[in-house]
Amino acid sequence: MNLKITKKKFTALILLFLLPLASMAASKKSKGPTVNLGALLALTGPIEGMVPPILDSVNMAASEINKNGGILGGRELKLTVGDSKCSAQGGADAAKKLVNINKVSGIVGALCSGASTAAASGVAVPAGVPMISPASTAPTLTNLKDNDLFYRVIPSDAYQGLYLANLVLKKGIKKVSMTFVNNDYGIGLAKSFRDNYKKAGGTIVAESKHEDKKASYRSELATLRKGGPEALVLIAYSEGSGQTIMRQALENKFFNRFVGADGMISEKLLKRIGVKQLKSSFFSRPVASKTRAATKWEKNFGQFSKHKLKSIFAREAYDAAMILALAIQKGGSDDRATVKANIRAVSKAPGEIIEPGEWKKAVELIAAGKDINYNGAAGDHELDKNGDVPGVFGEFVVQMGNSFKQVK
Repeated sequence: MNLKITKKKFTALILLFLLPLASMAASKKSKGPTVNLGALLALTGPIEGMVPPILDSVNMAASEINKNGGILGGRELKLTVGDSKCSAQGGADAAKKLVNINKVSGIVGALCSGASTAAASGVAVPAGVPMISPASTAPTLTNLKDNDLFYRVIPSDAYQGLYLANLVLKKGIKKVSMTFVNNDYGIGLAKSFRDNYKKAGGTIVAESKHEDKKASYRSELATLRKGGPEALVLIAYSEGSGQTIMRQALENKFFNRFVGADGMISEKLLKRIGVKQLKSSFFSRPVASKTRAATKWEKNFGQFSKHKLKSIFAREAYDAAMILALAIQKGGSDDRATVKANIRAVSKAPGEIIEPGEWKKAVELIAAGKDINYNGAAGDHELDKNGDVPGVFGEFVVQMGNSFKQVK
């Protein structure tokens, strides 16, 4: 018998011996496949300047979970981001990839209302994938035929329109013109403002529905200035038609006072228009009450991200991600139907309070069979039968240093 073993054969034998050991070690280290969540954000388009802090906040939620034992017995929570482009078609296309290719168990988003509507109706709802939007505010989403799969942790514009109408009248402005972008967000908020403003005694002397991304709005503005309006109510996106309309209104001296909503609040707007040009203007947006949970998120976000704590929709994005993750943990599965069944269960009273940064505590309580109630960075999120939440709104003005300041 020839026992001579060449160097090549010896190496092959060693590999055959080591491979099973390596496989055993890998299986011992791994706790199973990743748990997949999607984030449907507007990385490009008319609100792209708002998105970096929102993305940071969702990433912070995933990071906290993975650093504190993971999910479902130590599995990694993986976040996949899709770009809705703030459009209906973009939302549907990105949602298809998240749902069919990335196999996500739930989606944070979308941000823009039209993208949320298309993604939910055309993709997520038929596939049974729950969505929680941190920013979609169109009133039409309340009655979306969603099989209880679409939720939002931001209040409807039905409330923002009422708040903004009252704010305008409190400032003694009784005659305005209004222009709004032709999409779900613009149409819904404009209707709410119009109805409430007129009901309370205000007059809209002229209004127009405009298309986004036009090079010029001068002819519309020339018409809107007729009748002696005291301000222009501008419902649009700051990096889309909103910025162009505002700049052309100032350049042509059509208007020098603007009233805007959350879609117009962007640091880039101030840099491109100038603080001095907007000193008499004011804006509204949903805000978080000052709570212990909000303070905890602020501390954690300040350490995690370079972006400002007051970044719009960042708190809500964190909360949306956490509610989905907690629903997965409570149900004991990343099966989509199980996630849906537990969204309200982890975000309503009664139950042990869970706040931002308390993932480990939540896992321990769930393991002990205890009910939990997530109180988030943006609110306590007691979801109603339509998946909506109430909210608080604030007035914002611009200040030196290219920033918005909440004054009420």
